[in-house]
Amino acid sequence: MASRLPFLQIKNATFHAHPPPHTSASQKLFPNLSLTIPNDSTERWCILSPPRPKSLFMQAIAGRLYPSPPNSIHFPSLLAAKIDPRDRGFRIVNFSGSGGGGNLVTKRPPGEFGYLGGRFESFELGEEEGITVGEWVGGAEPIEGLGLERLWDRRLLGLSNGEARRALLGREIRRGADGGGLFVDEPFVGLDVKSRGTISQFLEGLADSRKNPRTVMLGIRTGDAVPEWVSHVLQFSEDANIVYQGPRLDEHSKTEGSKRRVGRQPHITSSPTVTEPLISIKGLTIAHPTPSLPPLMDNFNLELGPGDSVRAIGPNGSGKSTFLAVLTADHPAAYASNIRYFGQTRLPEVGKPGVPIEKVQQHLGLVSPELNAIVPKWRNETSVKAIDVLLSGFSETGGVGGFTKPKGGLTDANVERVNEMKHHFAGVLPEDFNWEKSAFHELPAEYQRLVLLLRATARNPKVLLLDEAFSGMEERLREKCWEWLEGGWNNENGAMVVVSHVEEETPPNVRRWVSFGEEGWKEGTYE
Repeated sequence: MASRLPFLQIKNATFHAHPPPHTSASQKLFPNLSLTIPNDSTERWCILSPPRPKSLFMQAIAGRLYPSPPNSIHFPSLLAAKIDPRDRGFRIVNFSGSGGGGNLVTKRPPGEFGYLGGRFESFELGEEEGITVGEWVGGAEPIEGLGLERLWDRRLLGLSNGEARRALLGREIRRGADGGGLFVDEPFVGLDVKSRGTISQFLEGLADSRKNPRTVMLGIRTGDAVPEWVSHVLQFSEDANIVYQGPRLDEHSKTEGSKRRVGRQPHITSSPTVTEPLISIKGLTIAHPTPSLPPLMDNFNLELGPGDSVRAIGPNGSGKSTFLAVLTADHPAAYASNIRYFGQTRLPEVGKPGVPIEKVQQHLGLVSPELNAIVPKWRNETSVKAIDVLLSGFSETGGVGGFTKPKGGLTDANVERVNEMKHHFAGVLPEDFNWEKSAFHELPAEYQRLVLLLRATARNPKVLLLDEAFSGMEERLREKCWEWLEGGWNNENGAMVVVSHVEEETPPNVRRWVSFGEEGWKEGTYE
């Protein structure tokens, strides 16, 4: 019977990035790999590896790499049921961000907005992005257990990053076939603790489901804990060789992470006095997209001064992304509230003109999933390279939106700074990373975030905004990024705001915090 056939069967396969006759010159990937995944819940597999091999394995099972021998990978149960494994039979949900592409939920081609404020303007224009979560995910009712009920009638562009991930997961499940497979890469990246538990419980139930059976595979970064319901692990090294294959071990339940911040505890305190703030927010109130819920911000106050470092925390959908949109002056509230950017307001005052958004953003540097989503893949029929994205940071508004090189070309100082960046990170980048040749959208997620971080700091901005900038990074690269922030960015005279759900992914020099949630906002400092 088809149900007893394996879901995935790989027999003594070695994969290559290039087709014959060029395979001998290309790197061998996953040499002599044999793997059988049954078409039931008796074995629940997880791929445990650094980001790059995990991304390559997804490409291999999606048919984008070349197996040797050619017939060494099959999907027996899908073929018996006449389900196309490259379409409805096997869906890949890539939460890590690797591979670039457009925004998870807007359907916008990369780079079409050109700047982040476009997502707010589309609300007024009534464009396609105004469709609801339910219309985009599909189906008459929300998928049970995924927490989409409260979001079902919300507009897609109003979702936070964590909410968008749940919507994407629901959409891919609806687009897949019963009896098919689902590979979810880094399902817990960018999620708060409660949402992580919800997603994990949902995926476990999906693997056990008899109503809508799926073969569920997870991709987990090396060093992160594997969910308890996973029974088997396939582990790869950085060079895509097999480290371990078989039933999970006790060590797979442990989390490895930086211990630099252990023992630092937040405590509530009054807001510090700041002279000549870079950005000042007073009495800001922004309603929640769901009218029955409390405001995202209610009489919110914050001052960012030279040398400040603040971590924004809170559950998914609590207002952190909205907070950043206010700081970048993209949110409509920037026009009609008591907010001063570098001493000026967006609207004219008596005897003073309003400050244009371009003037605000030329003093900002930003790394965020939304910014990552609008990086163009192509320009003049040529793929946008890592160096192209980095050099765009030297343009007047390159720290936030826009991916064009500076007018008039690079100065000698610009060239010297790029060389400084390359030298600082040379020891932690893989051999196949090439600034001039590597397409940005093909880079693993952690290297995309690195490129965006260097782009954000290229012109030594006065305010640096880092939204999940270190999420999914290996510790060695993350530590190198923190060294760069301490020495490569002029942080003595600038301010930094970090959004992070995980303590280990927060730079150690962060001193203050502000939290958002249904109980209102709070602020404090780290001891």
